[in-house]
Amino acid sequence: MTRMWIAIVVAALPLGACSKDAPPPAAKPTPTPAPTVEAPATDGATDAPTDTATTKPTADAAVATTPLVIDVRTQEEWDTDHIATAVLIPYDQIGDKITGVTTDKDKPIFLHCRSGGRAGKAKATLEAMGYTHVTNLGGLDDARKYLEANATPKP
Repeated sequence: MTRMWIAIVVAALPLGACSKDAPPPAAKPTPTPAPTVEAPATDGATDAPTDTATTKPTADAAVATTPLVIDVRTQEEWDTDHIATAVLIPYDQIGDKITGVTTDKDKPIFLHCRSGGRAGKAKATLEAMGYTHVTNLGGLDDARKYLEANATPKP
C-alpha cells in the first residue's frame, strides 16, 4: 500500500507544476550594470573618468563641448556692459580662478576684453597652464559679432 501512495504522489508531482496556483519558476537574476563613475578632481589635470569601461555618456557631454566665454575686463567695465552668457574673470586673476569655472583643459574657451590686449595676456596664461583650445575674440563688440555669426562657435 505504501508503494501505491508513493506512485500516486510521484505521478501527481508534474501536474502540480502546471496548476494555476503553483508559483512561477524562479527567474535567473539579471546582472546590473556597474554605476557610472566620475573621477574626483585631483590637481585639475583632467576631468576624464578613471574607469572608462563602466562610464556611460551623459547629457553633460553636450555641455562639455559648449564654449566657455570669459570676459577678462574689470568689474566696472563688466557692470557697464557685458555678454549675457559670459563669465567675468579679470585677466590678472585668470590663472587663479579658471579652475572655479572649468578644469577641462580641452574645453573651448573664448576670451574678450575691450580691445583684445588683456584677452591676449589671459590666453597666454591659460595656454601656459595647459588649456588647448583658447581663442582671443578681441574686444567686446568683436566678440558679440563673432558669437552672433557662429551659433556653434569653434576655436
